[in-house]
Amino acid sequence: MAAQQPSAAGPDAGSTAVGTTAPEPEPDRWELLTRQEVRIAREIALGSTNREAAERLFLSPHTVSTHLRHIFGKLGINSRGQLSRIVEAHDEPA
Repeated sequence: MAAQQPSAAGPDAGSTAVGTTAPEPEPDRWELLTRQEVRIAREIALGSTNREAAERLFLSPHTVSTHLRHIFGKLGINSRGQLSRIVEAHDEPA
């Protein structure tokens, strides 16, 4: 009996076991953000530093930094670039 060769995309790419279904997509994590977190996320996505965002939103830089940590955790991201892409996707006109 010949050994089965893994595909170039990896052994589990695009397949599910017989009798199982593909996992459900995660709910939109954007909905986990508070209004204040959304405001901060949008400001940071425009390219603002924490200090600039704080000045525009009448907050302290420390508060912006704290909210950003929460935003990154809720969205499962670790960079401002990722945040910008998510904000852009959610702010596109329907």
